[in-house]
Amino acid sequence: MKKFQWNSISRSLVASALGLAFSAAVGLAELPKVYVLGTGGTIQSKGDTRMTRHDYRAGRYDISELVEALPELNEIARIESEQITNIGSPSMTPEIWTTIVEKIHTILREDPEAAGFVLTHGTNTLEETAFFLHLTLKTDRPVILVGAQRPATSISGDGPMNLYNAVRVAATPEARG
Repeated sequence: MKKFQWNSISRSLVASALGLAFSAAVGLAELPKVYVLGTGGTIQSKGDTRMTRHDYRAGRYDISELVEALPELNEIARIESEQITNIGSPSMTPEIWTTIVEKIHTILREDPEAAGFVLTHGTNTLEETAFFLHLTLKTDRPVILVGAQRPATSISGDGPMNLYNAVRVAATPEARG
């Protein structure tokens, strides 16, 4: 059996591979960290078929499933996701609003790398939640509320693009403040 000889080509290939791996790791670490918090709504809903655009149940997807189904998010941010609640927006309450505020404040205390937040929400009461958060959150980091008009499983679902764009805004330094 012939003994492997390190030559300049072998060393160069190994160095290149290590350099690419290091660059990828550094690039990933430099991406902003965005927390995607799920509360439910149409954006997290499933219909019985891909043609279902009404008569669906809100909040059937866990936020982690929604994030996993959109791998493009990993190109613009390091994503952390957590399900706060999983309801239709008419069921939103001041108690849930308080939980959301407490969760965001906890993340801000524990993770100085948090660049921004995305909160999935049903569109029926999204405006009321946004107003409450505006009055009670103590941060200059962007908090983006995002919803959808059609279920995530619909052939014409708008949720994935809405979520992608919300993460883009939350990850953008210019959105801060």
